[in-house]
Amino acid sequence: WFIRSFKQILKVTPMQYIMSLRINNAMNMLDTTKYNVTQIAMAVGYDNSHYFSRLFKQKTGVSPMKYRERYS
Repeated sequence: WFIRSFKQILKVTPMQYIMSLRINNAMNMLDTTKYNVTQIAMAVGYDNSHYFSRLFKQKTGVSPMKYRERYS
């Protein structure tokens, strides 16, 4: 019931919403800190930095390091 209601209101599943928050937080950290990708992955809730990097690239179109170089 919760998942159906959540998706009906926000148009995304709870997991997609959480992933979006994590990626947005990571983008902010890449812009404002000197933490490396592994530290940022851990800070936003991913134990595996390779998995985090793959998700980040899937959602933003660039790797975390390219994002930092391009947008910072």
